[in-house]
Amino acid sequence: MAESRNRDLATSLGQAVKNNTITSTGSLAVVGLTAYDSAGLLPSSYDSANAGTLGFAEDSDKLYIHTGQGWFNIAIINTTPIFTASPSVSYDLAADATAYKNGTATVITLAARDSEGFPVTFSASGNSAFNNIAYVDKDSANGFIFTVEPKSADSVGENLPADGTLTFSVTDGVNTASAASTFSLRFDTSVANSESTSMFAAAIGNNLTDQNLTGLDQSDSGHSVTAITDAQLTRLSAFTPFASPGNSCMIGYNSGAGTDNTHFVKIRNGSKFAFGAPSGNTNDFTIECWVYPLEFSGSHGRFVLDMRGTANSNNAIAIFFQPTGQLYGRIANSSVLGGGDRYVQFNEWNHIAIVRHGTNITMYLNGVECGSKVTGSSTDFNYTTSTGNTSDIYIGRTTPADTGNTHPGSSGTTNQGRFTGYVCDFRIVRGTAIYTAEFTPPTTALETVSNTILHLFKKNVPFLFGMSTHSAHTTHSHGSSFLRSGGAWPSSDTSAGSSNTPMIVNHTPYKTPEQWSASTHGGSLESRSRVGVAGHSDFQFGNSTPFTIELWACFSQNYGNLEQPILDNRTSSGTGFYIHYDADGKIKVAYGTTSSHTDLVYDTSAVTAGSGGSPFTCWTHIAYCFDGTTHRLFINGDAKTTSSTSVNYNSSGQLKIGSETNEVWIGPMRIINGTAVYGTAYNFFPPIGLFTKTGSTYFSLKDPFSGSSGNTSVNNSVPASHTKLLINWANTLGLYQTTGNVWFNQSGISSTSAGGVTSSTGSQKYSVSSLLFDRTDNDRINYPNNHFSEHQKAIGKSERHCFEAWVQWSGSATTQYGNNPTILVLQQTNTSTHYSNASESDLSAKVDNGGKLRLFIGSNRLDDSSSNLVIDHHSGNILDGNWHHVALVRNNDTVYLFVDGVQGTSTGTTNSKMYASWGGLGGTNYQRNDGSNGTPGGSPYFVYGGGWNGYMSQVRRSRGNHRYPFFPKKETLTTSTSFQNGITVTASNTKLLCCHHSTATTDGSSNQTITVNGTPAVSSWAPNGGMKSIYFDGNSGNASSLTTGNTADFAWGTGDVTIEMWAYFNGGSAFTNGYPYLIDFTDGDTQGLKVYTENNQKIRFYANSTADESDIVFVTHRWYHIAAVRQSQVWYLYVNGSQDTGIALSDNINYGNTQATIGGRYNNNGYNHIGYISNVRVVKGQAIYTKDFTPPSEAMYG
Repeated sequence: MAESRNRDLATSLGQAVKNNTITSTGSLAVVGLTAYDSAGLLPSSYDSANAGTLGFAEDSDKLYIHTGQGWFNIAIINTTPIFTASPSVSYDLAADATAYKNGTATVITLAARDSEGFPVTFSASGNSAFNNIAYVDKDSANGFIFTVEPKSADSVGENLPADGTLTFSVTDGVNTASAASTFSLRFDTSVANSESTSMFAAAIGNNLTDQNLTGLDQSDSGHSVTAITDAQLTRLSAFTPFASPGNSCMIGYNSGAGTDNTHFVKIRNGSKFAFGAPSGNTNDFTIECWVYPLEFSGSHGRFVLDMRGTANSNNAIAIFFQPTGQLYGRIANSSVLGGGDRYVQFNEWNHIAIVRHGTNITMYLNGVECGSKVTGSSTDFNYTTSTGNTSDIYIGRTTPADTGNTHPGSSGTTNQGRFTGYVCDFRIVRGTAIYTAEFTPPTTALETVSNTILHLFKKNVPFLFGMSTHSAHTTHSHGSSFLRSGGAWPSSDTSAGSSNTPMIVNHTPYKTPEQWSASTHGGSLESRSRVGVAGHSDFQFGNSTPFTIELWACFSQNYGNLEQPILDNRTSSGTGFYIHYDADGKIKVAYGTTSSHTDLVYDTSAVTAGSGGSPFTCWTHIAYCFDGTTHRLFINGDAKTTSSTSVNYNSSGQLKIGSETNEVWIGPMRIINGTAVYGTAYNFFPPIGLFTKTGSTYFSLKDPFSGSSGNTSVNNSVPASHTKLLINWANTLGLYQTTGNVWFNQSGISSTSAGGVTSSTGSQKYSVSSLLFDRTDNDRINYPNNHFSEHQKAIGKSERHCFEAWVQWSGSATTQYGNNPTILVLQQTNTSTHYSNASESDLSAKVDNGGKLRLFIGSNRLDDSSSNLVIDHHSGNILDGNWHHVALVRNNDTVYLFVDGVQGTSTGTTNSKMYASWGGLGGTNYQRNDGSNGTPGGSPYFVYGGGWNGYMSQVRRSRGNHRYPFFPKKETLTTSTSFQNGITVTASNTKLLCCHHSTATTDGSSNQTITVNGTPAVSSWAPNGGMKSIYFDGNSGNASSLTTGNTADFAWGTGDVTIEMWAYFNGGSAFTNGYPYLIDFTDGDTQGLKVYTENNQKIRFYANSTADESDIVFVTHRWYHIAAVRQSQVWYLYVNGSQDTGIALSDNINYGNTQATIGGRYNNNGYNHIGYISNVRVVKGQAIYTKDFTPPSEAMYG
């Protein structure tokens, strides 16, 4: 039997062995013994003077003694077995299991040895966390192979389970060695197909509304919450600071006028932005963000970022683009990157990065290089006062020193260069070059990585962090020490106000990372709603007990500059607290009675643009704390005034929450009696998650200005018994909107007679609850008319858009007040005036008595077919009592209607901005002044018109994405890629796949031999980073093309075929170079297929000696997905995923063998393309795109 290591050594040498003589490395620590990695390292120089010296070889566990003549092995020390093939420290398990042991397994092969040759056996044991996420089996034959198989999401029961530990052991029968590995299982929590979702409405449970106040308080006290405002008008909402999609900042957009607003964000300058001169990689930096520029008018450039400060000549970064979208990056005085053919794409997300790596500065657009310069050591980005560069940094406009940019609609030259659109994940990392080569843009929200000095418009930060009272320039990863919002400064800007403020909205380039849930995201008390909690000793703090009152509030508009109550427990006697938004625009805490109160602590700056603090249209975190001595107010974690005044809070009055008269939403809140959560003078990061009875989730518990090693500013270990009120508002909701935006509220235009939409399981689509509209109660969901919501609902000029819903009608088809059943209205309709101008349109989707969908678009009454664009869907009966999928789509400035995936026979064309003020789902308010229907005296009044009677489910709006019939993703094609739901591409049918690889002659289908003619060149300028294209320079008669051989692969006969590509037309001559060809399938036969462009900037098909041209007019410097499809002997053109109705070319040719010419004409005979072509694919025998589509086949969640 094997002996212990110490016992065996003592037996062999007959010497005493000290206790604890084995070191942490496994070597021996015996007196007189030296350990070596191997026997080969035993000293060869030893002689008789070294006789009796001991040596130990760790690799073989052999003990040696030197006799004076040499080294001799005298023992093999029996030790713990040694792993020769160890398990890894950590493993990430596959998340593809859907049933018992059917996921992708992780196989771990181990090996070990025992120095004395004893046999070893292996085993593995998991802790409870491991057993929750995986199974482990040992190969019975070999005994050293372990198979770890992940469990399914249903089995685990949570998307982000705790990591598990699996301990592997090997034993020789006495001694055992162990090695532990950590296993992680992360299920994809993101919502499928949720990219670009800007509104999603759905229901939960059965017979629930947004009015249920029962059970709201989740503290142990369990206080009841009752309505103070009329019960019909007291409502809850899923509008929340913790919206699941994440956040971006909307800058400069006016939803209801032709002139864009003067929005911008200022960042206080400081030494942290002094990147200095190149010094190895020490002064590397990365500036990056996502931008979604909206179409605009004017001839000036638009600035995303300007860091130049007081003088245009300063060495500083500026990022801007021309009205055409041509992108530039200014890196020093008179030194720029970009230009050429690098253009941002309007009405979609673009990723921009400027990176210094060593002495190189490179700009990237969507991961593709836009220019790089070696600056050497001369470019010193120095933001110190010695250069005079002390002014603020700007996002969304130029520095005031730049007088060369004007803003449309402004008076004279106002130094603005305004950006119009959205900015997301604006991040500056100092000391690190995040990108050192071309890359695929991020697909998930950016993290605040090490060395981040500024990170704005990020997930879980629903506000503009404005620490305007601090003079320190110490930076932290939130960037809160720098930010101010624009408006009142400089003097040339319009005055501060709610119409002049950047907004934090839930529109991002990413998929929604998780489904909305009340327990994770919470909600709010709707604006103009007020509720109460009965007076209680829980809220009587006395004059010495520490306490915390904290909540989130969102202020949209302050009509008449009125004082807005937020939280109030004052009575006519006793002393209560009163948190309110004052008429001077400041948040204040006062104490007293209802007849007299005294301000105690308050914000020194108005909660508006231009003077710091959190502006309108953003969530604001308010915390009022008392530590037993000092009263403190914090706004978004920023310490405001303090007071040592002794106040004896003894009011027994009702605790009133919210405002009856103004646009303020009350978000998650809690009251703690006995603990000051923020009881120090330090600032703090506001919570990034819902409150609990014992704490919350924070970016850090440290003071933002003190860094990771600094002062702790948050007590996040609150005794549960101290939490006396805890309301997250959403636990009783029956209706929700996942984006968290103020998209709708229920019913009612100042009317208590209006009913309420409820959740229902009475009729469901895909087993999810529905929204039930009862027309007899005038149920509908109303769009609130306020600055915050109307900006989010408006559809930009030429912006791609999709509104879709599942609908089911109940009952007979009848009108209501002369209005047909209404699904959607973007704008109120009335008999005379209208709230839009000639450049804007409104939208109304109704169903006539025959069950046909009609869409009105215009700026007049939206039921007047004589003065609006009217689009009819001529098939189907939406009112037949069945579920129907309806979709309203704008793409390429063409509007389409779809019912159950079938495209209507008529379309319309408009590129107008679509305004959104009043309106709603399931009906709308309708102004009448004709004295009919019993109206007294014919005076104007509002009625509910065109109410929906029945169900709606999974209502979704998408912006920048039309979705149907298909949305071509910007990714490298494969032989089997399919973009259209319900269509599978057979890989063997793909006969050509080129212009997608780093080699021009590569055919991904392995069918064709490709020849390069002239000067085509592989380029990384493609629809997205990571893709490739071919640049064709057809200028000056250059013969530039790719050709294949003559082949039967293009002998389509009379069957179906699909030819697709991405095309980019470069420069003014792209449409005037004769007839520039995209692709030509002829070898001299005039009956072949030709696809080319004309001088009128349209695409022309030529087949069977006949031709047809597109309705769509193409422009330069934009990527277009173009698909030519023959289906049942008719050619169709699809552009960017929608059918161009101008081309429906009959073609009964029996196509024989031919060749393909890409970027030019057969025989390289001129007419060459000027620009880029990417990802050309030819699929024989399949029409893989059709004008009709298969509606979603499973429930949508975002």
